[in-house]
Amino acid sequence: MRKIREIKISLLMVLLLLALTALVTAAVVITFTIDMQIQILAVYGLTAYDTDHATELTFIDWGALYRGNDTRRPETTGAFYYLDNTGEGKIWLSYSINDWPSGVMLEVYVRKMGTTSFEKLNPGDVSSFYLDEGEAAEWYMLVTVENDAEFGTFTPKLTWQGCDSSAG
Repeated sequence: MRKIREIKISLLMVLLLLALTALVTAAVVITFTIDMQIQILAVYGLTAYDTDHATELTFIDWGALYRGNDTRRPETTGAFYYLDNTGEGKIWLSYSINDWPSGVMLEVYVRKMGTTSFEKLNPGDVSSFYLDEGEAAEWYMLVTVENDAEFGTFTPKLTWQGCDSSAG
């Protein structure tokens, strides 16, 4: 009987030892953390269109101008060029002008389609409004040739920018 008892105690000890080993093994967890970064960017796009809002605008011919002339482009009052936000993010509008002749004043006016008021935009200024994806702006230009304007043929370049903030 004593032997059976010793076997039972030994068996109980083995079972207890196995249970404790399993418990200790199950309680150990090893981890390794990996930092990650994801940057999701908008695709920005801006396209200028002629007065039909269908033909891409790549060239504006001012024709022959004379000192003292005031000229509008597009020429017809009530007609406008268009700027479309063809990207995914909202954009504010700005422009720059290169190789503009001295003595010739340029004024650019722009408004968000569907609004009534145009704002005068100087080179480097940023519009007070933004265009969401698929929205458009209307714009036109006024040129005044001053009496001291230099004579010659000029090929200035107007570059529109879509800025991702109102700070430009």
